[in-house]
Amino acid sequence: MKFFAKAAGKKAELFLYDAIGADYFGDGITAKSVADALAEFTPKADLDIYINSPGGSVFDGIAIYNQLARWGGKKTVHIDGIAASIASVIAMVGDEIKIAENGLFMIHSAWGITVGNAAEMRKYADSLDKINGTILDT
Repeated sequence: MKFFAKAAGKKAELFLYDAIGADYFGDGITAKSVADALAEFTPKADLDIYINSPGGSVFDGIAIYNQLARWGGKKTVHIDGIAASIASVIAMVGDEIKIAENGLFMIHSAWGITVGNAAEMRKYADSLDKINGTILDT
């Protein structure tokens, strides 16, 4: 299992060991799956968040970040392998961030694929600029 959560009393653990967002087959860590997991935890419990993710959907990632930011307990993020792309943004939610000696962060500007005429391409470029600004602010 690549995504799971467990809780014992005043301590909870969330493992983000997959791509962020659902793929064509429904695999991946969605904002909804994180919300469902958090709903099972004791409110305001300390939360250990373990990350080994290549990143994925910016929009699921931002929603996951915001859910975790609202969490009332102390958040300790552990980078066990890689926190790449939007997973690197999620990692920033920690009150404390620990990275394994051989762990990695990978940060980059937003990118995507589009088709269309020049006006549609400019609109898409503007969207990427807005996403970059949101990520930088976060």
